Amino acid sequence: MSTAQTATLYERLGGEEGIATIVRTFYDRVLNDPLLQPFFRHTDMKRQRRHQTQFLIYATGGAPRYTGATMKKAHEGLGIRHRHFDAVLHHLADALRHHHVEEEVIAEITKRLEPLRAEVVEAE
Repeated sequence: MSTAQTATLYERLGGEEGIATIVRTFYDRVLNDPLLQPFFRHTDMKRQRRHQTQFLIYATGGAPRYTGATMKKAHEGLGIRHRHFDAVLHHLADALRHHHVEEEVIAEITKRLEPLRAEVVEAE
């Protein structure tokens, strides 16, 4: 088995520094998307980037737990629909590609995040 196959997603993304870089690119894309911009109008983006970095560190195996708000609580009442969730996943995948992340890693991250749809998207 190669090192790439035994490394965690966290390690394959470059650890905390790599993930923080990906998150910056991700939010640059999100904030330029007219569909998603309104959700961040009154958001402290420095804080948001820090939270997202910590969440992705957890989601990719770099931390044993996440201490932020639950996904349901953090997104409650925002009116997020499937199209918004899909756009976020699209921008994340594009940010990962921009940083030369392999497609199989992008697919694995998407697979790990997809179950959050039920906690984030409100009934349409």
